[in-house]
Amino acid sequence: MKLPSAVQIGHMRVSVVAMPERSGSRKDADGWFDYQRATIEVWDGLAPQVKAEILLHEILHAACIAGNTGLEGDAEERAVNGLAPVLLMMLRDNPELFNEMREAVK
Repeated sequence: MKLPSAVQIGHMRVSVVAMPERSGSRKDADGWFDYQRATIEVWDGLAPQVKAEILLHEILHAACIAGNTGLEGDAEERAVNGLAPVLLMMLRDNPELFNEMREAVK
């Protein structure tokens, strides 16, 4: 999967970069959202379908902040872990719905 260079999430334009390797404090993470830098990092060594899920996972973390959800820590992680794979399959299985939605908000 080719990562986008950036995504717009609410008020934030978030850069997306590939992590060539896991290192430092992120060596156990497949992805990372850094609010202060408005950056999402995704490990480049993942299979395409996993990379897509990790990217969406990190986008949802950013959306939690942009949307002022009040979720933090474990509660946010549980919500994002549950929503990312379901939303990814909804995108895959309902392309016409998302095309219609995109048209509706132009």
